[in-house]
Amino acid sequence: MNYFTEKKFGKDLIEDIVKQSLLDHVNKNPSIIFEYNDNLNWIYKGDPKLADILLNTFFFKNFMYPKGYIDSSQKNQSFTKVMLYVDENDNTLKVESFDHHIINLYNKQFIPYFEKKIKSFIKSSKFVLSKRAILYNGIKYSFKIYYK
Repeated sequence: MNYFTEKKFGKDLIEDIVKQSLLDHVNKNPSIIFEYNDNLNWIYKGDPKLADILLNTFFFKNFMYPKGYIDSSQKNQSFTKVMLYVDENDNTLKVESFDHHIINLYNKQFIPYFEKKIKSFIKSSKFVLSKRAILYNGIKYSFKIYYK
């Protein structure tokens, strides 16, 4: 059936439908972003990675910049790389460390605020991992939050 479907509608259309379906699934189950699997390899390619873009979308839904923050004129130049680990007691992600790259020196004063908000974001119930992913598939242990 796959052969005839691709012949009739084209391989690109079928791949686009599959990718859109996977993105819809990720929107409903954000923790999947951290679980490597063969169907989602394409979200870890590029710079910035689609996985990071999706996580940024989820993060900034409930984030407000602190008063006095100055927007950068350079896109994707100010960011925080977040390193994670898995708490094996409850299969949740925890923040291990931060690596900040803030272009505007004035905005560095807001680093504690960013860290607090990122920790809160990761603690949310959205990021409970499946035991199968932890044991067999592997986990993505870092991501970047890009600031404006």
